[in-house]
Amino acid sequence: MKDITLILNAAPSDADYAELNIIHLIKQHSSISERILIIDTSKTKHGNELNEDYQNKLDKIIAIAEKLLRSSLITQIIYTHSYINFNTLYKKFLNKFIESKHEYDYRGAPIGAYLIGFDLTQTKFQLRYDIDMLLHQPDVVDWTEYAISVMNKDVRILCSSPSTAPKKYNNLLKDEKFCWFSTRCSLINMEIFYKMKHSLSIQFRIQSYLRKFLKKSYPPAFETIVYQMMLKNKVTSLYINSHKAYLLHPENKNAYYINILPKIISCIENNNIPDEQLEKEYINLSAWT
Repeated sequence: MKDITLILNAAPSDADYAELNIIHLIKQHSSISERILIIDTSKTKHGNELNEDYQNKLDKIIAIAEKLLRSSLITQIIYTHSYINFNTLYKKFLNKFIESKHEYDYRGAPIGAYLIGFDLTQTKFQLRYDIDMLLHQPDVVDWTEYAISVMNKDVRILCSSPSTAPKKYNNLLKDEKFCWFSTRCSLINMEIFYKMKHSLSIQFRIQSYLRKFLKKSYPPAFETIVYQMMLKNKVTSLYINSHKAYLLHPENKNAYYINILPKIISCIENNNIPDEQLEKEYINLSAWT
């Protein structure tokens, strides 16, 4: 697909399952030619520069990324610590609403790494995943093809995502539209995003500056920032329930999960889901024993 750039966001904490998941996600979108892996290599969060385990995981995920690049599974690797000046990036997309020193939100989730993905996308659509996500993609039609066919007819749709859980009896429901943005998985119309990128309400700005002053829940999450832009511009998200694609997300990525992950991926790709997992967004480990 020439109109889509695939962006995969990863961090050293993903190292134990990174190779399996990246290969899995790319396999589900094999027709997308531009496939970029962004690795959050900043050492400023939670004193990671002093953490030996962090350094080991960082070395491991870099080795995995270089291996996948050599095999042409990904077309480009970006390390956040060596990207262009963050001041330029934050000014371009947030108009310095947040200072560039804040690479993470108040929870420790990335802001800068997500902005890099927006900066790198030269196509009309950006398809982005956090690499811990798992996807069932039917053989017939890629969910993004269906989404684009709907999004191109409605200029109010900024982004779309497939169903967040496998359904009982493969029941297909009507698509839904409501205002929210997910960093876990989104197909984003970049033309719409560029039109709304600096627009945040005065009320939200004041609330954020108060939180900054009080040192409480600041900076806001990237999802919240985009959501506020969406509210201001009266755009929406498309949640696709009429297509057989669905996502699953691991809440507990312990050693047991890593051990059975190849089995889980195989079952998801073949739509062979245990009954106890149906209609559940988060992976129920007990269902896979």
